[in-house]
Amino acid sequence: AYERFKQALAQKPEDPHLLATAGAGLAAFDDPEAESALRTAAILAPDVAATRLAYGAYLSREG
Repeated sequence: AYERFKQALAQKPEDPHLLATAGAGLAAFDDPEAESALRTAAILAPDVAATRLAYGAYLSREG
């Protein structure tokens, strides 16, 4: 699963839905790239609740 998340980010780095999903997946593996993916998703699609929720959940978990 980890490699699939990495591949997805490499293929579509501008898709906020994919960034949020893959970023959350990377976070489950404690990958430092998760923060960047989730932050970018929230910036690209601030009107999409799922992107902000994923980034907020990550920030809450990381402290």
